[in-house]
Amino acid sequence: MSSGAKQATPHALLINELLDSRVPKTEREHAAAREIESIRAALVTPPQREWVSLTEEEMKQTCYETFSFDPYVIARAIEAKLKEST
Repeated sequence: MSSGAKQATPHALLINELLDSRVPKTEREHAAAREIESIRAALVTPPQREWVSLTEEEMKQTCYETFSFDPYVIARAIEAKLKEST
C-alpha cells in the first residue's frame, strides 16, 4: 500500500463542518445542513410530564358515575378523568 492513501473523514466531523456557519458551503451542502437541522428538530423528545394519579375518592366517584359494570367503559371514564387532571 502506498503511504499516499486518503483517510476517510469521521462522520461527526463532517456533520460539524456542515453545520458550522463559518465554513463556506456549496448550495448542496446548505441543503444538507437544513435537512440535518430539520431531522434533529423532529427527533427532539418533548419533556415528560409528571404523573398525576387520581385519589381513591376520585376513582370511586368516576366508577360510580359511569353506571356500568363494563370494565372498558370504566377504563375510558378513568382515562377521561386523568386527562382532565393533567
